[in-house]
Amino acid sequence: MPKSNVEFWENKLYGNRERDECIRKELEAMGWKVITVWECQLKKDKVERTLEELYSQITSQKIK
Repeated sequence: MPKSNVEFWENKLYGNRERDECIRKELEAMGWKVITVWECQLKKDKVERTLEELYSQITSQKIK
């Protein structure tokens, strides 16, 4: 959490989380399988492992 303007960031991050959850539920209700990829999972030291995990999830159809 940033140390400045804390109230703004708390509200923004909470709002983002709520919006993302709502959209995920809507997509699943329409029959979509949803995979969440965090930005930190795409950093140089993790991207290869992340892509392998995504490939495995997609091809096995065991999407969390």
